[in-house]
Amino acid sequence: MNVTIKDIAKQLGLSHSTVSRALNDSPHISKITREKVKKCAAQMGYVPNLSARSLVTQSPQNIGLFFSTLSHGTAVSFFYNIFQSVNNTINGSYNLTVKSLDKYDDFNSVKRSNFSGIILVSQSLLDIKFVEHLAKNKIPSVILNNDYSDMGFPCFVIDDEEGIRLAVDNLYKHGHRSVALIGGKEGFRSSNIRLEAFKKEVNKLSIMINKDDYYCGDYGIKSGYDGTIEILRSSNRPTAIFCMNDEMAMGAIQAANHLKISVPNELSIQGYDDDLFSAFVVPQLSTVHRPLDSMSRVGTEYLLRMIREKVQGAFVKKFEPTLIHRESVSAVE
Repeated sequence: MNVTIKDIAKQLGLSHSTVSRALNDSPHISKITREKVKKCAAQMGYVPNLSARSLVTQSPQNIGLFFSTLSHGTAVSFFYNIFQSVNNTINGSYNLTVKSLDKYDDFNSVKRSNFSGIILVSQSLLDIKFVEHLAKNKIPSVILNNDYSDMGFPCFVIDDEEGIRLAVDNLYKHGHRSVALIGGKEGFRSSNIRLEAFKKEVNKLSIMINKDDYYCGDYGIKSGYDGTIEILRSSNRPTAIFCMNDEMAMGAIQAANHLKISVPNELSIQGYDDDLFSAFVVPQLSTVHRPLDSMSRVGTEYLLRMIREKVQGAFVKKFEPTLIHRESVSAVE
């Protein structure tokens, strides 16, 4: 037999309306009462009927999670970390729909009658059309991973300029003065920011970059492999390769192994992102942790406030990355 709101109300000695509002995170119900009701509901096995709630409230019970792409340039761990954090934060209070913009040509179905709110994980510079659609239709929305605050959106991003500085400095502190770079996917905001930050930091530290020491990757393992093979063909072999994400760094390690070049004894490899598998490759990957889970959780919490409390704001909140030094980077001998 399904547990109902009436059952929870009877168990706690509260009114039906109080329990209902508590489960919907009404700001008119105290935090203590909301937590008590939710704890009791979980213990009793209560499952919200979102269809019924939609009929009562006359509003959709759907949140859309849109990515620029899910097939070209989106690392598995990037998608997984964000999806898991968003899903856990929503915690069954809304249906979660996941879509990819590169497979979604018709924006007309993205409207307030179908979605209570939208989370856009913006990677591509082409996302501007979808952002304009959200603004025009006044759909409660937050942007993760990109800054569209000038268009009126709350935006939640990771400070990649600081992250790149940490990565380059790690190589510098280990004596590397000749560093090659495998860049990210063309047309991605992250690729542009990381490349400019890399140029700035290597210039500041007087690290040598030869013309053959740059390869444009696509955030995939194969591009890391191919880029490393090409870079290591150069007569001026670098002492280290910096890959702009961990998947490419894993490909770089494979390429070095194929060429019988020891990592890190003969070549150091620095990754970026702190991929789910970065601690399990051999050697373990030195990388930079980007707090995708925190960024996604805080962004989703703000969207829920936009939906329930009608808060509004246009701002950028930055989350700080941290260096994770492991085995793939060692001192130059």
